[in-house]
Amino acid sequence: MQFQFDHDYHIHSYISPCSRDKEQTSENILKKAKLAGLKQVCLTNHLWAAENHDPNHPTSFANVRKALPLPKDDQVDFLFGCEVDISWDGILGITKDIYSAFDFIIVSTTHFHMLTFTVLEDQVSTDEKRAKLWVERFDKLLSFDLPFNKVGIPHLTTTISNDTESALNVIRLIKEE
Repeated sequence: MQFQFDHDYHIHSYISPCSRDKEQTSENILKKAKLAGLKQVCLTNHLWAAENHDPNHPTSFANVRKALPLPKDDQVDFLFGCEVDISWDGILGITKDIYSAFDFIIVSTTHFHMLTFTVLEDQVSTDEKRAKLWVERFDKLLSFDLPFNKVGIPHLTTTISNDTESALNVIRLIKEE
């Protein structure tokens, strides 16, 4: 039996700095979701709304909210969410006062390629350090006072390393307990 999926909770529009496609609009995302037979999608543009953050930055709360209102459809439930990071020093990129603005929040624990923002070079200089940091990020995530009924973790293994063999080694180094 082939695995079937009917939702996608990790979609970025052109508003997100990682998307450079001006055609990646909410309307086009909805059209593609309908064509794919999805029942529910969630727009999760990158957000960094920690204290003292530039309100004009592409990842600011004000910028992320520019995607609203989302288009409506009878076949696809379109949710408003965000993707946030944990900075190299353990700060979560969303504050409690805006949790309720989102239907879903994904927290990346593996953006190990974002040097000086989510990690420092020394934190990821070996596979052993990457494995240790991966576990520490999970523990840190669980320590936050988040509305866990609407929190997900995207791309568990993506960007833990730049090459496949190293990524597999990092996973092997994570202790089962």
